[in-house]
Amino acid sequence: IASISYPIWRAVNNPEIRILLVQNTYTNACSKLAAVKQIFEKNELFKACYPEILPRKDNTWAKDSLCVNRNGSFPESTFEAAGTNTSVVSRHYDLIIEDDTVAPDFDNMTGAMMQPTRAQVEKAIGWHRLAHPLLIEPSESQILVVGTRWVEDDLLEWIMKNEPMYK
Repeated sequence: IASISYPIWRAVNNPEIRILLVQNTYTNACSKLAAVKQIFEKNELFKACYPEILPRKDNTWAKDSLCVNRNGSFPESTFEAAGTNTSVVSRHYDLIIEDDTVAPDFDNMTGAMMQPTRAQVEKAIGWHRLAHPLLIEPSESQILVVGTRWVEDDLLEWIMKNEPMYK
């Protein structure tokens, strides 16, 4: 809902919007964007209801960047993907969705799921703290943070303790 349906709803209501979807890895963020792409390409009801925003031949339509038909000319696409290691310098967005920027790994030897490390949590917190300057209009733009609680003192806990303006 937060990473696929909500950004699509925002784009339907404002095709000029610029949205960044961030996950723990670039690959995972591109996978979420692939789900968005599927709706635009394969959902016949969606295509019938919103033909005016369907991408045209000159719109960017790649694995990490999807641009709907819109009037404005911006360096950012409508939807862009990034991992917590991805550089997004000189980019600006109306909506940044941080979804599962901390996630467990799997042990290569045993295949067992391992909790995120403190370093991974700190990287997610660091990315979150650097996201605010990427907003186009800080008073009107939005950062949406969603995730699974894998460890204590994770990003969500840090936000609750340090950013009381978040709801």
